[in-house]
Amino acid sequence: MLSETIESAYQSFCRTRFNLPTTTDISNFETKLGLSLPNDYRQFLREFNGGVFSDPDIVVADPNCPEDCLTLLYGLSVVQPSADLARPANIAVFGPVGTREVLPIGYTLMGNLLYVLVAGPERGIIGLKQKSSDNYFHLAKGIEAFFAQLRPGS
Repeated sequence: MLSETIESAYQSFCRTRFNLPTTTDISNFETKLGLSLPNDYRQFLREFNGGVFSDPDIVVADPNCPEDCLTLLYGLSVVQPSADLARPANIAVFGPVGTREVLPIGYTLMGNLLYVLVAGPERGIIGLKQKSSDNYFHLAKGIEAFFAQLRPGS
């Protein structure tokens, strides 16, 4: 079970929670993509499965990272196609099956892409890709640390 940090953030900032996927849904998704999700992100899907948020600020230490707010985290097997983690348009951004290192997991108020690294030495890091450029910023070492960075919007 993940920490109370995520549950608290959901209680404070989540406007719409998606139905939870089954373990089979998550395994099928990993097989379809030819990858294994980081353990904490897999557990997050199982316990929370993304949702629509009330635009809380994402507070990070990197002064170069643009100020932004969390709007949506994709979920598995959700009714709204644009919010479905498995939607081809959402996952095709970072290369063909079996070669992905970056998995899109949502977006921000400013239209920036949120992602999780699914391979390599920095596996599990949550990051932001700036919409208007090829700038990438590491936000947190895992999904729990990402949620710990959320603050009420200003």
